Amino acid sequence: MMITYLSNVATARDPQHGVPVLESRDGIRHGSRPLSPLDGKRPLSAAAVQATGLNLLMLSLDHLKKHRTIMVSLPLSGGMPVTLECVARRRSVDLIDAAFLPGQLPLKNLDLNSTCRIIFEHDGRTFRLRTKIEEIIGGEKLLLKAIETTLKYGEREYFRVNADFTVKYRLLTDDPEVRTREFSGQMNLSGAGMLLPLTERARDGQKFSLTLILCQEPLKVVRCIAQVVRTCPLAEGHKGAGLHFSEIEPPDRDALIAFCMAAQRLELRNKVQTKDLT
Repeated sequence: MMITYLSNVATARDPQHGVPVLESRDGIRHGSRPLSPLDGKRPLSAAAVQATGLNLLMLSLDHLKKHRTIMVSLPLSGGMPVTLECVARRRSVDLIDAAFLPGQLPLKNLDLNSTCRIIFEHDGRTFRLRTKIEEIIGGEKLLLKAIETTLKYGEREYFRVNADFTVKYRLLTDDPEVRTREFSGQMNLSGAGMLLPLTERARDGQKFSLTLILCQEPLKVVRCIAQVVRTCPLAEGHKGAGLHFSEIEPPDRDALIAFCMAAQRLELRNKVQTKDLT
């Protein structure tokens, strides 16, 4: 069986059927390291790792051939980075034009010696790149040079947002008297899990059947199974259950990611409008 590595994923091909089998492999570093005993302990060269990273970077940049709304985390001198929304397009092989609203860029505080991150979505998948500011154009546009992608092959970026929606949940048990409960309001959510406010106690390892009603018009509903991975106290007497979505269909996860990105864009716009008013 032949095994090759793409970033942190080993692809093994069955010699009889030719079907690829993925095995997770974390922490691949530059330089040579032995693989598993199945492949005869052949080393992975630094050139192979670098070539794979370059291919992933070019793949990400291909999605910026047309103008696309993205989010940029900009480094500031003597302060925390600021995240802004802009419209970006790939100018050349590794250069990106990023256009901002008038007066939005914090020009006086930009740290031109540090790197910034750009985040965007394509076909339900989130891409994240590390870039460097090459030039400030006219006070409203940045020329960014792409350095590397900070996502490994097969990895998806799950960022968390606070958003208003409704969730119906029921503890998975054989007890027929356990009923479905409902909570509506602001909750912490990502494509991988959520923090669910409960009136009853929950224990690590318990599983819940969830129905997330993300929007009423048009109706957007996600159904999944989630497992409790942590608990914590919340305000107003609620008990927080940190849930991991253990059984969820790909279209449902994509819907969650799209919902989270829309919620973050709305939050960023509200921050910009509030800043303009003040």
